[in-house]
Amino acid sequence: MVDWYLWAALVPLIYVLVRRYPLDQGNWPSSVPLHLSVGTLCTLFVLVVTVPVFQQFTHGDPQLPQTFSGMFVICTLWAASSGISGSIGAIVGVCHSYEYYRKYREREEKAVELEYQLTQAELRVLKMQLHPHFLFNTLNAVSALMHKDVELADSMVARLGELLRSTLDKLRRRTK
Repeated sequence: MVDWYLWAALVPLIYVLVRRYPLDQGNWPSSVPLHLSVGTLCTLFVLVVTVPVFQQFTHGDPQLPQTFSGMFVICTLWAASSGISGSIGAIVGVCHSYEYYRKYREREEKAVELEYQLTQAELRVLKMQLHPHFLFNTLNAVSALMHKDVELADSMVARLGELLRSTLDKLRRRTK
């Protein structure tokens, strides 16, 4: 389990490597050698730390070498044959998956924000189209009323003026 704890401790380093040097179409010629080098160094680090622990548990076993170098060779051969060195590949794969998902979510959030802004712009355009329409309809009603009831038409013009003033004041307060 020591080696798995060590790999878990190395995940942040590997994640930073994946973020800085992703294995995508444009970067892979320079990123692959870097990933392989860091993977080799991480594997060696795990082995260097794991070998003394393994020696403690196998101390006195006559079938195993008792020196660090001899045990290191045995552990390296065991790691290569059992796929432990593939742990770096699995971690890089998971990190890339997470990174692609994160970028996908960012693009999705940006698309939602742009859609919201488009809807707001369309609403503003619609309001701008409705305001003149409302004004012309009111003026036509006042014009028709002038022939029937002059006092009521005068009152409507005054109210329309108040409405326009308050609307302009609200617009000025919003833009400040």
